[in-house]
Amino acid sequence: MGLSAQGTPLCQGGVHLMGEGTMPDLAMERAHLALAERDVIEGEDRVFRQEELMALMRSQGQNTAEAEALLRVLRETLLVWKAHRDQILRTIASLET
Repeated sequence: MGLSAQGTPLCQGGVHLMGEGTMPDLAMERAHLALAERDVIEGEDRVFRQEELMALMRSQGQNTAEAEALLRVLRETLLVWKAHRDQILRTIASLET
């Protein structure tokens, strides 16, 4: 089992890997949700800052090709992070029933 940079179990296909036969518990999923929410907020901030930077670059007549490529990657990453957060929310909902 691998750990993320935050020391939490890695996730594969929306399932948190915690070891053989271990089921997710509500407290752990809520902790994962807090991390996922933080990632989404930070990702949204990165997208916003990149868009602002690109606007400045355009106003100065600079080439924005690389900045646009980075913005695409930031947006794609944000979509993955939101999907991960949504999976955690579904897991929490199933544990609360």
